[in-house]
Amino acid sequence: MGSKKDTQIIEFIVILGVVNGFLYSLKFNPVNAFMNEVEASISQLIVTLTPNYSNVLLLLLQLLPAITLIVSVIVIYRLGGATAITGVAFGFGCGYFFLSNLIISILCLIIGLLLGLYSVKSSKLRLKK
Repeated sequence: MGSKKDTQIIEFIVILGVVNGFLYSLKFNPVNAFMNEVEASISQLIVTLTPNYSNVLLLLLQLLPAITLIVSVIVIYRLGGATAITGVAFGFGCGYFFLSNLIISILCLIIGLLLGLYSVKSSKLRLKK
């Protein structure tokens, strides 16, 4: 049985899915905007310091969002299994449809939160208390 802290973690992750979906519906990706600024700053620094390793470091910097996505999916799966990932997907749908169809958005939010709660209450959850 998941504790209150575990429930809050899953619900927080679902809400982050909502925010991500909302930003995606606005055609704004904060990760890309942030990474473009970081890449420009670091590329200037790398060019002035060591021109030999600049391509390798820029490649690693460009792979950082993909690595973060893979790690977050693994963490979500460990927290609540496939139902938690599905809850985050419904949360993303809630944010995505927020401006175009409010009823679908609210339904996605309710389903996402219920799936998040169910994933925490399941016996497969292996978090320490």
